[in-house]
Amino acid sequence: MTFGYTRQAYYKHKELEEFRTKRDQNVLEEVRNIRHKQPKVGVRKLHVMLNNLGKPELKIGRDQLFELLARNDMLVKQKRKFTHTTCPDKKATVFPNLLDKKTIDKKNQAWVVDITYLNTCCGFAYLYLITDRYSRKIISFVVANSLHAKHACKALQKAISTVDDPTGIIHHSDHGSQYCSEEYQNILNNNNILCSMTGIAHCYDNAVAERINGILKQEFGLGMTLQSVKVAQELASDAIYIYNHKRLHNALRYKTPCEVHDAL
Repeated sequence: MTFGYTRQAYYKHKELEEFRTKRDQNVLEEVRNIRHKQPKVGVRKLHVMLNNLGKPELKIGRDQLFELLARNDMLVKQKRKFTHTTCPDKKATVFPNLLDKKTIDKKNQAWVVDITYLNTCCGFAYLYLITDRYSRKIISFVVANSLHAKHACKALQKAISTVDDPTGIIHHSDHGSQYCSEEYQNILNNNNILCSMTGIAHCYDNAVAERINGILKQEFGLGMTLQSVKVAQELASDAIYIYNHKRLHNALRYKTPCEVHDAL
């Protein structure tokens, strides 16, 4: 007997402890590698990502992974805040919410559009985003130093260039003056794109777009104070590439936006 165990049980227990220690070291190292590019990825997605690697030395249960990260102070702390970047144009035409109770079941059926601010040492920069509602893929973006409608128009033209025929696509936004501008509406009309808008002051009617803003800021560093607009452009480009190609989504059954978008 050894410490109350049979010799066989003692060595089996010791072997198991050594295995768990080594596995935990491997898992923590891989989590650090993943978080080098996705700093805020949480336990559920990490668990799927580790399993997708197919390495026996990384096999760990989700609850065990949670406990391991908690012991090593590696759980993600979420921070939420909301800032308006668009001013409603109360004199503009009111468009209905075409996404209300509508089933979106394919790519390029609907685009959700929004603007979010980026802090820089020189003042605000603005990130104009157009996202495919079904796949969650960001299909177009522009970083600019103002809220002028021309930047929204540039993002829209870039999005249109990604499809053969934009006819019938639902374009869903808030009532920001950029989207209500004559120039912007002309582009929509000339390409037979359907204009859909949230209720005035109802930002959560565009929840997918708002959620993506939060992901880019909380998980990819766009919520920090950046050195300049140029740095903001470079960081946004890198963040959106990783978001589209690497980040798993619960709503997409733990696939990336590009996987879903390109599969259709």
